[in-house]
Amino acid sequence: MDDLDDDEVLEEFIPPSPLRVARRALTLTAVIDRGNLERAELSKDAADAQHQDLIGWAKEDHDLTTEFEKSELEFLESAVGALDEQSMINASWRIEGLAILAWALNLVELPVYDQTVNSTVIMTSVIQAAKTILQNPKLRDADEIGKVSEQIFSLRWRLREPRNGQALDFARVAEGNWFLSSDISSFRLIDRDIALGDTSVSQAPPAVLQSAVSCTMERDRAIRWLYGAHEIYSEVDLST
Repeated sequence: MDDLDDDEVLEEFIPPSPLRVARRALTLTAVIDRGNLERAELSKDAADAQHQDLIGWAKEDHDLTTEFEKSELEFLESAVGALDEQSMINASWRIEGLAILAWALNLVELPVYDQTVNSTVIMTSVIQAAKTILQNPKLRDADEIGKVSEQIFSLRWRLREPRNGQALDFARVAEGNWFLSSDISSFRLIDRDIALGDTSVSQAPPAVLQSAVSCTMERDRAIRWLYGAHEIYSEVDLST
């Protein structure tokens, strides 16, 4: 601390408790479900009734009000039909972070790195386990979470360097860089580069690459939050 300037503040965050992780998982579930409701083909009366049920599930049944961020609570409580397209898209991508939290809570298997998750499977797993994880939440071992964190970071690094069609020997690069995971066993390789579907990152179509970027960023947000990168989930720094 003696080396810090008088006006410099060293911010330190503490990893969330298992109970906080469980509450955050349920909060994300409610946010995602609210976004899905906007697109549901229901009559106005049926949609409004389902909306009130969802609010009751989150705020009364599971007492999540204090876990919601301000913007999340506003999103949840918005009248059916009032949400804009971008906010619904943002909510739908939260499923990828929820999948990581559900995995950390021992509810699901680790998502495949280059596939978006099955939203129904993840949501159902969390909803069915809601009471259990609030009463007796248990997280996976810190070393296991750390290994996945390294793998997600390595994938994000590779996706930032698509090289526009130029091949990259990722296996060699990973061996020689301390900041990349040395364990690349979770990745499929094509010509020693990470595969996205049936092609390498360098050869992936723009739409495939963008989907992988969005998916990986949400998973990275979740895994960093688990490590205490920020107390507020949406404010986790993903710039590095």
